[in-house]
Amino acid sequence: MIGVVFVGEYLRRVKTKAFVLTTLLAPIAIIGVMAGAVAIIFFSIESERERERTIAVHDESGRLLPVLLEEGHESFTLEQARRSVDEEKQAVIDGRVDGLLVLPAELAEVGASQEAWLYLKEKQSITAEQELRSFVRRAMREVRLERYDLPPEVQQTMYAGLDLNAVALTEEGEEEAGSAAVPAVVGMIVAVVVLMIMWTYGAIVMQTAMEEKSSRMAEILVSSVRPFDLLMGKILAVGGMAATQLAAWMLMFGIVGIFAALFMTTPQFAELGIGAAAGEAGGLPSLPSIRFDVVVTVLLMVPLGYLLNASVFGAVGALYETPQEAQVAVTIVMLPMILTIVMVQTVGMAPNSPFVVIGSFFPFTAPAMLPTRMLITDVPLWQVLASFAICIASALGLVWVAGRVFRGALLTYGKKPSLRDIRNVLLAD
Repeated sequence: MIGVVFVGEYLRRVKTKAFVLTTLLAPIAIIGVMAGAVAIIFFSIESERERERTIAVHDESGRLLPVLLEEGHESFTLEQARRSVDEEKQAVIDGRVDGLLVLPAELAEVGASQEAWLYLKEKQSITAEQELRSFVRRAMREVRLERYDLPPEVQQTMYAGLDLNAVALTEEGEEEAGSAAVPAVVGMIVAVVVLMIMWTYGAIVMQTAMEEKSSRMAEILVSSVRPFDLLMGKILAVGGMAATQLAAWMLMFGIVGIFAALFMTTPQFAELGIGAAAGEAGGLPSLPSIRFDVVVTVLLMVPLGYLLNASVFGAVGALYETPQEAQVAVTIVMLPMILTIVMVQTVGMAPNSPFVVIGSFFPFTAPAMLPTRMLITDVPLWQVLASFAICIASALGLVWVAGRVFRGALLTYGKKPSLRDIRNVLLAD
């Protein structure tokens, strides 16, 4: 009976105009939103950098301002303050200058205070504040080092940076990237995508259960179909719809990527910051290596995570008749997802800590935690298999519980079942 319910529900959903339009228009909307966000950030930063500000500098030591003027800055026009500090503050208030920078005499002395003050009429942007801080810091260092009469070569050596490349050695002696920074970011992206899938389509299951209860159609269905089969069929149907949409979106994004790779040159990719230098053949940017075991884990964990959350959402939908009534319950149901977002952020810092390891076994957090751990560190095979087993058992158990709750809620139409009613339904034969 699960198959019959699944086929009927799946076909009913994928044949609607809303499904077709959503499948076709969602990628365009996502690309548009992302492009718009990138454009807004880019133009905002550029406009902030191009904006010139006149800053009056009150240099009590008389040694820092000449260095600042000699070096110069594209975003700040510095001029020497020729009035008292209070008068210059009034000039800032009147709008005659954009800001007043007060540099104490101690700022030019070694081992002294490193505090300076910037007075503004309007709050400064984060970008401009960071640029001005770095600008003054370089001048302060140069002035402090002058008393040691160090050659320019020595000063350049002191300011030299270091690029530390972490390399991991496999048991076969092969070398691979050993930094956890990129895998941690990729793991966060994977976790967010997994949570969005579980959240979005789980909510559809809840809405479906509410509609069935409100229309009283489910009461007719449960007379010939077990509640477990009915709920499982609906969950699988929504999951099938999700798989169809995701496959279509991946195909569409893949086609867009292929056309972009064919028609865009290597310098254009470099200007966009995509990839490293491309190979000579085809002009394609270098892509990161794809972990087969992580891909398999994600493909297995996403359905399990969806099944877990959809079961809970289905039970909530059976208990309430409108989304407004279910708001508090939905908030409680979302707490494990919020916990998952918090826990995933700790994986990059301590991938083998007890807190993270337990999170990769806990059914509600494992679908996002386990793939993230696998991207950062070597996870023993037994832990992966144990996580799969726990998630499968938990998913089946939750579907069974949700089916019993679904049946009990149908028998109490127009009345919200109490905890005692739910307990009696679960314990009934």
